[in-house]
Amino acid sequence: MLDEAKAKLEEMLTTLQREADELQVQAALGKAEAKEKWEEVNGRLQAFRAKLEAARGPAGEVLDDVGEKARELADEVREGFNKLRSLLT
Repeated sequence: MLDEAKAKLEEMLTTLQREADELQVQAALGKAEAKEKWEEVNGRLQAFRAKLEAARGPAGEVLDDVGEKARELADEVREGFNKLRSLLT
C-alpha cells in the first residue's frame, strides 16, 4: 500500500515535470504575462517535488499527510498549467 502511494506520487511528479518542460519552452517564446505565470507555476511544482521528497520517508502516517497535501498541490500546479496554456494560445 505504501509503495503504491509512493508510486502514484512519483507518476504525478513525472507527468507534471513533462508538462512543465513543454510549457517552459512555450512561455520563453511567448508573452511577458505567460513568463510571469510560468515562474508562479514552476514554484508550485518545486513545492510539490519537496513534498514528494518528504513522503519518501519510512513512516506511513507521514506519507498519508504529505501525500494528501502533495495531491492538492499537484492540482494547483495543473490548474496553473491550464491557465498558462490559455495565455499562450
